[in-house]
Amino acid sequence: MRTTRRAFLKTLAALAPAVALPRSRGAALDSAPIPPAVHPVRAAPAASVLVSGGSITKGNRFVDPVRAAHREHYRGRGRILLILYASLPADRDRVEKRLQAMFAADGFACESSHHLAGRRARDQIEAADAFFVSGGETFLLMRTLYDTVQMDALRERVLAGAAYHGTSAGANIAGPLIGCTNDLPVA
Repeated sequence: MRTTRRAFLKTLAALAPAVALPRSRGAALDSAPIPPAVHPVRAAPAASVLVSGGSITKGNRFVDPVRAAHREHYRGRGRILLILYASLPADRDRVEKRLQAMFAADGFACESSHHLAGRRARDQIEAADAFFVSGGETFLLMRTLYDTVQMDALRERVLAGAAYHGTSAGANIAGPLIGCTNDLPVA
C-alpha cells in the first residue's frame, strides 16, 4: 500500500490528540500492566535468528554478515519458505527473486508462500524446513497470516524446531506481543 503525503498528514492529525495527553494522564497509561499474550509464551527448541531492519531485501547493506548467519542457521535444512506478506503485493515477486538469488549463492532452495492460498499455503508451511519472514508493514503481515489461517501453522512449525529468521516485521511477529513496533496499524 502506497500512501500519499495528504493521507499521512490526515493520519497524523487524527493521532495528534493522543500524543498531546497531559502528562498526568500519560503517566497513568505508562503504569498500566502489559496485556497478556494471546498464546502462552513458549520458546522454540532451536535458536532463531531475528534481525531488525529490512536492508537485505532492499539493498546490499549487511548482506555479507547476514549471509554468514544464514549459512550457519539454515545448515542442513532442505526447503526455506519465504513469507513476504509484509511487503506490497506488487513488490513480492521482485523481493522473492532477490532473496532466491541470495540464498541460491549459499546452496539453499527457497520459494515464496505468496503464490498459494488456503490449504495449499498451510501445506507449504507444514512441509518447509525453515522460514524467512521479510520486513515491511507488521500489521499487514499479521493480518494476512491470520486471515489465511497460516499464523498458527507457522508458530507450530517453529516451536517444533524449524529454523526461523525474521527481519523487521518478521522479527516483530516472533515475540509474544508486537507492542514495540514503530509501524502504524494501517492494515
